[in-house]
Order: sequence, then structure tokens, then C-alpha cells
Amino acid sequence: NILGSVMVKYGREDMAVALDVALADGKTLKEVMQDEIGKKITDQLSVKLGAKYFCGPTYDASKPDECPNIQVQIVDISEINPEYKKLRDALAVEQQKAKDSAAITDAKKASEAERVNQAAIQQDADTKIELDKITKSKELTAARSGQQQDDLAQATLQAEIANAPQVALCKSLKDIGVDCAAYVRAQKGAVDGGNVTINATPAPSKVAPAAP
Repeated sequence: NILGSVMVKYGREDMAVALDVALADGKTLKEVMQDEIGKKITDQLSVKLGAKYFCGPTYDASKPDECPNIQVQIVDISEINPEYKKLRDALAVEQQKAKDSAAITDAKKASEAERVNQAAIQQDADTKIELDKITKSKELTAARSGQQQDDLAQATLQAEIANAPQVALCKSLKDIGVDCAAYVRAQKGAVDGGNVTINATPAPSKVAPAAP
């Protein structure tokens, strides 16, 4: 008796209570029992008929040597013992609680991941704003520095233009042996009403002496 042997192997209480509980390999007790019953039926039919005349729905005619097991589907197991039903209902509640808890945990993880992602995006945006501020500050400083250099060059040029006559005068005074600074002081003394004496030393003649 195929069903009897399976029931003895897995136990009446487990079949009635824990039919949908996942085992170590990930399959539920129902799936394991379905596979085992299907294999036993396939093997016994082959023995009784002398050959594999009945195979599972995945049979491929191009591979006649391969005979997949007949597939069995367990819809439910009715148990008249009320204690078994209570245990099964309690197990179903615990399983649902576990699923709900896992769903809540997954939702929290997803929410935290989204929060971290949004924080990273905001941090990147804030960093870009700060970098833009620094760049604009550097550009403004460079512009001001350039303007100051332009102003200095312009002032220097204007000073050189203003001082050009004085420079030319000093050069001429030097050629005749007059100290330019003394001359300027003398001029200032004349304007202020003071008396200044200027000692002029004739510059060496640039004309060559006559031949004897």
C-alpha cells in the first residue's frame, strides 16, 4: 500500500498538521510526499506491467529511454481528530505571523535604504552648491585682482607721463653739470621765498680739442 507506507514514514500527525511546512531542502512536506508517491506509483506500474508504459507529463517521445515519474498532487488531508485541526490552525497562524514579520522587516530595510539614498543625493547636492560658491568666490577674487593690476598699471603709466618733463629736465641739467635734486630744491625755495645757492660744475666738453 503506497499511501500507507508514506503515512507511516512521515507520521500521521505531521501530515495532518505540518503539511505546508518547509523542510531542510526548502521543499514543503506536501511536495516531498507528492514526489515520493509519484515515484512509487511509477515504479510499481512498471513492475506490474513489465515495462514503463505510464510516465509523467514531461515525457519526451524523442527520448524513449527516459520516463519521468508520474506527478501526484495532494490537495488536502482531512483529519477527523479535532486536536490535529487545532494544531494545524495554530501552525497556520504562526506561519502567517512569520510572513507578516518578514514583510515588515523587508519594508523597513527598503525604507532605510531609500532614506540613505536620499541623504546621499542631498549630500551630493549640498557639496555641489558649496563647490559652486568656492568657484564663484575664486573667480570674483581673480577678477578683483586683475582689476587692481589694471588700475596699478594705469596709475604707473599716468605717473610716468606726468613725470616725463621732470625726467627730461633732470637729464638736461645732468648734461650741464647741475644736480637735479638741488635744482628742484632751489625752485621750491624760490617759490617759498627762501635763498638757495646752486653750484653748477660745467660738464666736460663733448667737442674734441683742436689739433696743435
